[in-house]
Amino acid sequence: MFQLSSEELANWKSQFVTSNLLNKGLRKKPLAFSEQGVAMLSSVLNSDLAIQMNIRIIRVFTKVRKFLETHQEILERIIALENNDNAQEKKIMLILDYLKSFQQQEASLKNRKKIGFKIGEKAK
Repeated sequence: MFQLSSEELANWKSQFVTSNLLNKGLRKKPLAFSEQGVAMLSSVLNSDLAIQMNIRIIRVFTKVRKFLETHQEILERIIALENNDNAQEKKIMLILDYLKSFQQQEASLKNRKKIGFKIGEKAK
């Protein structure tokens, strides 16, 4: 059994809509069971109801573990895409910086004196 962290408590409160908004009826952070804690608790309680609840809870833990395992690859791909996106963003910013510098060079070239043969001008 362990006590929920502040972040876990805030997440839990956001999911729980039947109590008042601020405290959710709590005076302190609630305690929660780990999977091993539920298994240990079931070895102490021998009623039919306790056994049935233990089986249900262990099944939920198993489903959550399988869900996390099967979706781990998706999570890794999302992280890779995010990292790739950051790299692409840096490259795009570099290209934009080059384009700005070319634009500034072009603006400075408009004001300079043109050289070469000019139509309509007499040779001196």
